[in-house]
Amino acid sequence: MLFFLSCNISYGQTPQDSIKQVIENFSTEQKRGKISDSIYIRKVFNITRYALSDNIHFSNKELLSILAHYRSVIWDNKKNAADKRLYYAIFSNQGQMTGRSGEMLYYGEKIEKVEKELSGKPSLTSLAIIIGYYEEQGAFEKIRDIFHKNRDYLLGLAKTADSGTLSKENMNSGEGFIFLRLIGQLMRIFTMKF
Repeated sequence: MLFFLSCNISYGQTPQDSIKQVIENFSTEQKRGKISDSIYIRKVFNITRYALSDNIHFSNKELLSILAHYRSVIWDNKKNAADKRLYYAIFSNQGQMTGRSGEMLYYGEKIEKVEKELSGKPSLTSLAIIIGYYEEQGAFEKIRDIFHKNRDYLLGLAKTADSGTLSKENMNSGEGFIFLRLIGQLMRIFTMKF
């Protein structure tokens, strides 16, 4: 990936400008039909993850502009509806990595809404984001409310994990890790505060 980005860096260009240029290039390829929507969506998501891992950050306003075409590709085709989670995850991750906790929470709640619309179940990712935010704020009553609201779902997952029947798909998607992280958060909070 570094080599790929280094090929797109002009003299004096900032890392942010390089990422923007790469995303613009992907958008051009998608518009011309050289790459499919799904490949485009994954490429843009991956480059934003790379940017975060390399401490390349953007403001919320910058991201809204940079990802305007990305958003339209996702929202304009119902078959891409599940990728709304990726769009919101980009913003939530940027918020988390730059200390903009309000943004992290806002987009975490957006992920929750999309997940519920698609599967009818709460999103483990958004629960971990939201609980992490409230833990950071010391809002333990809110965490307890979230737990009670999602109690049956979380306890059902715990039973599934205990029975050893978490699917390979769940583990590969990261849900298994997120579930364990979430349970760890809740156990720590409930043993310390309640």
